[in-house]
Amino acid sequence: MGATFYHAVEGERPSTAQSVATLTHSPRPFRHAGPLEDVLAGLLAKDPHQRPTAEDAIRTLAPYSAPLPARRGPDQSGWTTTHAQTVPATPAVIPPISALPTDGGSVAGSPSVVTVPLSDFPKDRPTALIGHARAVFSVAFSPDGRTLATGGGDWEVRLWDVATGRTIATLAGHEGWVESVAFSPDGRTLATGGADHEVWLWDTETGSSIGSFAGHTCAVFSVAFSPGGRTLATGSADDTVRLWDVATGRSISILTGHTEDVFSVAFSPDGKTLATGSRDSDVRLWSTMMPRPS
Repeated sequence: MGATFYHAVEGERPSTAQSVATLTHSPRPFRHAGPLEDVLAGLLAKDPHQRPTAEDAIRTLAPYSAPLPARRGPDQSGWTTTHAQTVPATPAVIPPISALPTDGGSVAGSPSVVTVPLSDFPKDRPTALIGHARAVFSVAFSPDGRTLATGGGDWEVRLWDVATGRTIATLAGHEGWVESVAFSPDGRTLATGGADHEVWLWDTETGSSIGSFAGHTCAVFSVAFSPGGRTLATGSADDTVRLWDVATGRSISILTGHTEDVFSVAFSPDGKTLATGSRDSDVRLWSTMMPRPS
């Protein structure tokens, strides 16, 4: 039951081991369990005598048993994945980077760190935005800094007015946790990735959906627009990175090479290189200069 519960909460098995070998392996680190971490760890204890009784487990889980309300997606049918080009792992070649200092020193040319006490924050600016019903997994400012986007475990995306702390819009459509949010360079479009395997685009002025990308087979942990806003990169628990044409919704390419979840993606300032980070401990660089599908 502990293994099943872990899979439901974390979106994956507690261990890569198979069959009886699972009993001798510790579970993967918790990412989404939050207050459920203690009971999950107890249910997965190797020693049966250290596991909670059924009564204790039920008592602990009772406060979290209320179901989320059903969400209805947009009227649009959404985009479909077509003309995907699979690209093997061929990281971009870059000059070697000198080793960073290991004694706590600063890197030449880097800005100094300034600690600002909370008391120095303007009194007329909100310091807490209240509205999400469950954990918040991702936040992003619009390019002009006036709007904040947030994605939560309540399946909602919220747009906030930074100056007042008020909710501008609540974007409902994902059928699972919203793991990542990112604004386009012009701030007119918001991309979101979720545990429902989908990537959505939203019009930030109207709060309406523009379309959705279907192709990933597991949760989407990260999304990022290219500097020009024409391409969207997404990283997923299916171990792949995908590049999408924002205008058409087509999958431009599938970048394979990581062996575990891809947690983060980021474009270089010139848009020619994509960096990705994964649970497999690798950081990979990819050239984005590839032909687009006709």
